[in-house]
Amino acid sequence: MLEVSDISRSISGKSILDKVNLSVGQGELIAITGPSGSGKTTLLRCIIGIDQPDSGTISLSGKDFSKYPEQKRRDFRLKNIGVVDQENHLIEDLTCRDNIRLIAEMSRGGRKQSFITAREILTRLNMRSYEDRHPSEASWV
Repeated sequence: MLEVSDISRSISGKSILDKVNLSVGQGELIAITGPSGSGKTTLLRCIIGIDQPDSGTISLSGKDFSKYPEQKRRDFRLKNIGVVDQENHLIEDLTCRDNIRLIAEMSRGGRKQSFITAREILTRLNMRSYEDRHPSEASWV
């Protein structure tokens, strides 16, 4: 369970996030949308621990993730958080499945487990039909 409670963030004196609240349940998939400059990237950076809010809390499974030290946030992020960036940072020479496997193998270890993880992720995203396609062959619209 992810709970974002009243987080605010200013950058160079400009308020980017103002008391934002969000709740995401275990296994729930969400999309954060909005116009350019509305704070989507800043919100994600705070949620995944790359940036810290000026105020408010970000709790994962009841623990205030936003207060973790940098190294603990980095380790937690590597093992537990996945984000699809607005830029397509996929390796064209690899299939969609192998792009997922590459990260799964590096973060969770093990070739066999990476196949299982890739299949689970593609299934959850309803993208199993893309697993053998290269990124340029998949429709991302």
